[in-house]
Amino acid sequence: MATLLAADIGGTKSELALFESADQCCTPLFARKYASGDYSGVSDIISAFLLESGITPLYASIGVAGIVAGREAQFTNLPWRVHCSHLEQQFSLEKVVLVNDLTALCSAISRVFCLKTMTGFFFFFRKAGM
Repeated sequence: MATLLAADIGGTKSELALFESADQCCTPLFARKYASGDYSGVSDIISAFLLESGITPLYASIGVAGIVAGREAQFTNLPWRVHCSHLEQQFSLEKVVLVNDLTALCSAISRVFCLKTMTGFFFFFRKAGM
């Protein structure tokens, strides 16, 4: 089993959730929303979330409102940059993946299995064998 941090970090609000992943199934564990402008960067939002949850994830998938180039991103509406390696080191994560938020949404369309999270949002996963 592995714990995944899934986050959508936007210019106005940020939504984060933790999932337990096992056997092609994800179970929601904890979710919260934050006002992005109340924080000085992605690391601060993640820190607040993980402190509140009391859970330590192994992996993170983070959708960002901005330009993603390789393992780093520059936000469009906030003066923030984020680097996968910094997040991996700061939070002892095995792997961090950054993806543009619109790209993440579009890629979800092809998924056939849908899981409603505690926040009321839907995360999409590819069914086993697809």
